[in-house]
Amino acid sequence: MPSVPEPGSRRRRVSDRDVARLVRRGEAELAGDPAAAELRRRVRDRENAELDRDHRARSDSSAVAGFLVGLVFLVVFVVGTILTFER
Repeated sequence: MPSVPEPGSRRRRVSDRDVARLVRRGEAELAGDPAAAELRRRVRDRENAELDRDHRARSDSSAVAGFLVGLVFLVVFVVGTILTFER
């Protein structure tokens, strides 16, 4: 449950700069910790695997769409050729 500020007190809003500073400070403090480095590597690897899966899914759907468009052009060409030489 969020805390309610007391009347008359001002609560400063956390800016992006503040968040970035805190992250840098945290990274500097954890730089020498091998467990933190391992955890950071595992998180990065997991994110890369997710991005790779997304990219492969988009690539596969693009390949299928390209194949179908090519197949439609081939059918149109064959039907057009047959109709041209039938007359």
